[in-house]
Amino acid sequence: MLCVGCDRATAARAVGVKPRDVQAQVERDPDFAKELLRSEGTAELHRMKTVHNAASDEKYWRAATWWIEQKTKKRLARRKGKQVTAVEIHDFLSELQDIVFAEMHRGDERDRLLIRLYELAHVEDAALEAPEELREE
Repeated sequence: MLCVGCDRATAARAVGVKPRDVQAQVERDPDFAKELLRSEGTAELHRMKTVHNAASDEKYWRAATWWIEQKTKKRLARRKGKQVTAVEIHDFLSELQDIVFAEMHRGDERDRLLIRLYELAHVEDAALEAPEELREE
């Protein structure tokens, strides 16, 4: 999946693991980390070759402009601080849920806490819902 351009979080979820588990494996296994980087690099190189080939013909100047914008975005963009995405919030809540289940043993209190956390994390573009087992009927 990484070779075709998926990000690590998407690839992790597709194979049934959490993104943090992939990161832990990267930290434990240098060969895995190297292969992961190679896969990500392969996808980027393929896309950049396509843009480069298109940009070599002047009538496709927009491809060259896009490439420049992408390469300089971080360097030239105004800094607003890190913005958290809905996916990152969901991943955080998933990890927090694991901690809450491990540490809180009163089911009713635990469930109410988790529901409130999911309500707090509601974002307009991608509303996050508590898992079905926690939702009140």
